[in-house]
Amino acid sequence: MFMVQHTLLSEDIAHARFACDISRCKGACCVVGDAGAPVSKKEVAVLNKAYSQLKDELSAEARNTVSAKGLVQESGDQKLELSCVSTGECVFVQYTDKGVATCAIQNAFYKGEFDWEKPISCHLYPLRIKKLSELYLAQDMAYLDPKLFPEKRLSSLAWVIKLLHKTQDKRPQFGCFGLHEWAMVYRSHEPRHNQVPLRFSHEKIAEIVDSHHLLCTHFDAFRFFTPQAQPLNRHSLSREVFAESEQPGCIHTNMDVYKWAYKFYPWVSSELILDAFELAYQARYIDMRASPYDLSYMGLNPIKIETEAGKKEYRLAQESLSIKAKSIRARLILELELLWDTHSLG
Repeated sequence: MFMVQHTLLSEDIAHARFACDISRCKGACCVVGDAGAPVSKKEVAVLNKAYSQLKDELSAEARNTVSAKGLVQESGDQKLELSCVSTGECVFVQYTDKGVATCAIQNAFYKGEFDWEKPISCHLYPLRIKKLSELYLAQDMAYLDPKLFPEKRLSSLAWVIKLLHKTQDKRPQFGCFGLHEWAMVYRSHEPRHNQVPLRFSHEKIAEIVDSHHLLCTHFDAFRFFTPQAQPLNRHSLSREVFAESEQPGCIHTNMDVYKWAYKFYPWVSSELILDAFELAYQARYIDMRASPYDLSYMGLNPIKIETEAGKKEYRLAQESLSIKAKSIRARLILELELLWDTHSLG
């Protein structure tokens, strides 16, 4: 870290590399985060103009969110942020037919239908400035006061608690065998991770997928499926049924325990966030070993799910991960409910 005036800056600004590749991330910057995009007072008027012009093209939940909370909200440190729907997307998000989250304002700008592209903070992403106004000082110590949790985030907190409970209470489903990664390259000559070699030819991958059932229950994996693979999935998935389709046997659902924990940092303990991160790492390790990619040069021996032995190995790993996730998810529910109860009592 180094200081410029009164701001601490991460050294990552000087050394880390960042490049936007929307075909791979599917517009994650418009979906994932702990709050909406920061905006300036000067930008509010043009954002209101954009919403007035584009609202009929936005989702029903986005319009309901704006009606209930307003287009722009004031954060605890008196900064302004765009509103987000319960699942985390900015209210201006529009999904393409390939599941890519895009900005309605930017889309209109490119079509020549609007004369402004997007907020400056969106151009600067992932650079962010954050002031922790929830801290108070006493006896030369800094404390985090749950009663200062931002009011505007209560609906998101309630939604996540409900989602985690709903997931936790379901019976885990196994037997998908990690075929979601195969469905992401099915009948496509442009693999998502095109810098990594495949274990099989495109024709052989298609043959393996065609000989199995696609049983994906996680929308944020499903939306990366190739257009040819999506109709093959047994479950019809969308952002609207996200909470209903989540289940605790899913590798990606268990990976997301980290996402939900980090979303409420610093209100969630660092120990829990670290445990959730390690769980996500283990999930991704299994995920990529079972994929059609050849990662042997990185020391990752494949779980050959195209064989009976590989299917058994994958299921055992999936079941073990589900047990670990259940414990960590339970701890997260307790911490978030404590935050909710403490804030409510305050």
